[in-house]
Amino acid sequence: MMDDRLREVASAPGSYVYDPQKNFSRTRKLPLYTVIQMLIGMSGNRLGKELLD
Repeated sequence: MMDDRLREVASAPGSYVYDPQKNFSRTRKLPLYTVIQMLIGMSGNRLGKELLD
């Protein structure tokens, strides 16, 4: 269920980003779906610590 909602948000990011014309408008190494999953799974730690763990 949550995965479906994440895919829904990632498929139409215009309502969820600061500048819809620029933010997540190109194909990137980390698509919006992956970024959202990573942020949800961070367990409240800072990004640098999460990436090193």
